[in-house]
Amino acid sequence: MKIVVVSDSHGNIRPLHQIMEKHADADLFIHCGDSGWNPSGLQGWTVVGGNVDYMYDYPLALIEEVGPHKILVTHGHACFSSYRPDYGALADYAKDLECDTVMFGHTHIFYDSTVHGVRLINPGSTYKNRDGSDPCYAVVTYDEEADTFTVERMPYIKGAKG
Repeated sequence: MKIVVVSDSHGNIRPLHQIMEKHADADLFIHCGDSGWNPSGLQGWTVVGGNVDYMYDYPLALIEEVGPHKILVTHGHACFSSYRPDYGALADYAKDLECDTVMFGHTHIFYDSTVHGVRLINPGSTYKNRDGSDPCYAVVTYDEEADTFTVERMPYIKGAKG
């Protein structure tokens, strides 16, 4: 199963269309919040609300099931003090919801690690990463036979095709 994960596009809809076109074979498209866009422009995306999405009626969190795994999708800002991540709090929140994986945004920094037994995946930002790296997103592949997730950081190059 192929899952494309983006976050923090901040009103820039073009990257989302380009990414969706590039990965037309994906099974699921997830936006982890701060889209800054009306839901009508995000058809085909599973979207949660971020701290700048207050004008739209997105859920703050949702759960996707992939194989035997429950994935918490959230922006993450409720678990963080400003932009300083508290990965432990995010992992504990997921555990409270019986999730073993979290896909989140807010920090604008790509992240893939396991904390308190929970896999935490942040695709970075398609707008601007706060660590000075180029804009990016993630492609997460679930191998059912091996029961594993592989996470690949993908560069978002403005205007690139294919």
